[in-house]
Amino acid sequence: MGFLFGSLSSIVTACICFRLSWQNFGLLLALIVLSSFVAALIGLFIGKLSEGLMIGVVYIKIVMLLFLTVPILCALIGASGPLAIICNIVPSQPAFDGILALSAGNMGTAVKDVGILAVHCIVWFALYVLISTNHKRQVTQ
Repeated sequence: MGFLFGSLSSIVTACICFRLSWQNFGLLLALIVLSSFVAALIGLFIGKLSEGLMIGVVYIKIVMLLFLTVPILCALIGASGPLAIICNIVPSQPAFDGILALSAGNMGTAVKDVGILAVHCIVWFALYVLISTNHKRQVTQ
C-alpha cells in the first residue's frame, strides 16, 4: 500500500510541479519508483522495530524529519565533495537531487542518482530479508 500510493502521489506531484519532456519521464519514473520502494522498506523496518503504536509514531516522525531535512540542508548549503557523498546515505537525497537535475536538464546527474537509489534498494532489501530470517529463527527456537 505504501509503495503504490507513495509512487502515485509522487508521480502526480512531479507532473504538476515540473514540466519534463517525455524523454525524461522514464528517468523520473525510475527515481520515483526506487525512492518509493526504499521508503516502503523503511516503513516495514519501523513496523518491525516498534513494539507499540506510540513508539512507531515517534520513529516515523524521526525518519520523516531526517528525510526532509537532509535534502533541504544540502540544497541550501550547496553540499559538494565528501559532504555530498555522506548526504547520499539518506535515500531521499539522491531522489531529490535527481528530480531537480531532471528539471534542469542534467541527465548525467539523474542517471547517477538512479544508480544510488538502486544500491539503496538492494542494501535495504537485503537487510530486511536478513533481519526477517533471523527473527523467524529466534521465534521457532
